[in-house]
Amino acid sequence: MPHLETHDVKIAFEESGARRGNPVLLLHGWPDDASTWKAVSSQLQERSFRLIAPYLRGFGGTVFRNDNASRTANGAVLAMDAIALMDGLGIERFSVVGHDWGSNIAEALAIGWPDRIDRMALLSSIPRMGGLETPPFRQAQRDWYHWFMATKRGAEAIERDPHGFARIHPLQYLATVISSAMLFICMAPSPTSPMTGRSGWAYFAAMA
Repeated sequence: MPHLETHDVKIAFEESGARRGNPVLLLHGWPDDASTWKAVSSQLQERSFRLIAPYLRGFGGTVFRNDNASRTANGAVLAMDAIALMDGLGIERFSVVGHDWGSNIAEALAIGWPDRIDRMALLSSIPRMGGLETPPFRQAQRDWYHWFMATKRGAEAIERDPHGFARIHPLQYLATVISSAMLFICMAPSPTSPMTGRSGWAYFAAMA
């Protein structure tokens, strides 16, 4: 897998499509990884785009290079990772597509580097400006894992037993229509592209 090294991180990424095509940066969300874009990539490749899909900090082959590197999910920091990647690839201007947490990074790119962004698309974007409002108790019951993973103890618990977390995740109500095996596949961290409990904590702590 190709990668690019910055002072703090080694950024792993997937690249496909036309080498001389219009570049599109694809930013995944939580708890996904760059493989999220495979189905979309196949369609964009047919339209001669150049596609770059990095693994965000804490996901897949993207690793920290030193102990002082910031373990954060702050959109501005992750946007700087994205700019470093595009600089390393010699790409000055590009379109960006962000899903879930990736939409936060895409917004930070558009705000911080407007001259670099050609077009932007956001999918399942979460509200950020001013923070999230405290939800009604009924919604809070469904989203308990947001608070749980925003704590260091919660992240450590999930890292100790990711299978247990997958089995009690709020999507368990889907067990009536899908098998428990499929539920596990959907929610358990991928063994080929792991997302640790610590990285999950950083992403949810950034929302707190």
